[in-house]
Amino acid sequence: MRARLLLGGIALLSLPGALAEAQKTVYELAGTLTSNEPRPFRDGLPRLSLHSMNSPFASRATADMKGKFKFKKLPPGTYVVMVSVPRSRPLRKTVEVGPSFADSKGRVATTIPYERKRVPGRTYAVSTAQLAIPDSARLEFMKGQEYLAKRDVRRARAAFQNAVEMAPQFAGAWNSLGRIALQSAQYEEAANAFREALKQNPAYYGALVNLGGALLAHGKLEEALAVNQRAARARPEDPLAQTQLGHSYFFLGRLEEAEKCLKEAEKIEPEHFAFPQLLLAEIYIQRQDLSAAVRELEDFLRRHPDSTPAPEARKALEMARQQMAAQKPGS
Repeated sequence: MRARLLLGGIALLSLPGALAEAQKTVYELAGTLTSNEPRPFRDGLPRLSLHSMNSPFASRATADMKGKFKFKKLPPGTYVVMVSVPRSRPLRKTVEVGPSFADSKGRVATTIPYERKRVPGRTYAVSTAQLAIPDSARLEFMKGQEYLAKRDVRRARAAFQNAVEMAPQFAGAWNSLGRIALQSAQYEEAANAFREALKQNPAYYGALVNLGGALLAHGKLEEALAVNQRAARARPEDPLAQTQLGHSYFFLGRLEEAEKCLKEAEKIEPEHFAFPQLLLAEIYIQRQDLSAAVRELEDFLRRHPDSTPAPEARKALEMARQQMAAQKPGS
């Protein structure tokens, strides 16, 4: 198992083979927001967005009063469901869409526990510059989102570019340009877009953590470390920030610090799309702690059996098991 392969997972890149397969089979994601409250959505229906971690794609939906929602015609891959409910903190869940979790009709079921609770100690403010974004730029941004839902990346990029030309202070549009570039393996362009988003809105956490990922994928290790440290300090509860910081430490040879971050990410959200188990397994293999590596690889494959890194993870798992067997007395 090679560290470079694992970095490909954290960079959220798509592979040509995966995209070719994605066009042959599609699935439906059917979800339910669950709550112990009698009327959990009395302040408004939940709004959801679905984001592909394999290619530039995002779609939107609204749940009904029972918390049920659907996304149709999805290629297999790793997705993140974002849930926004009025007067409540946003929710997020990583979902694997593919044959291992689908029923005979191609439906993948998921449940997301919902709790009416704000994030303590955090306030949200919008700058005057962001409020001054003209409607024409916002319309272009909405067009870009619609094109992403249709997987028309070229037109989406053009619409986001129009938005920032109309309103250079439009941090959200810069971030969207950066995400498209990152998922297209254009790392320098992605980093520049995320930097511009942060220039326009220094408090934009999404652009900050995305910049850390772009720098990491581009091999800018010292700069990535500084950015990922900032992100982890800003939101220590974010598994993406913790995993990217773990990767930064790993590639700088600071394995103990890497392990600490990755274990924290795993604790927060073990099924997270950044796959903290993979780099933990790499660390344990380097230490010759094969039993720990096997546990991490087994956990990863249980959660992400159809993911892009899964074939290499299976090979690494088999090799680790063979080495463990060879080390037993009498073998």
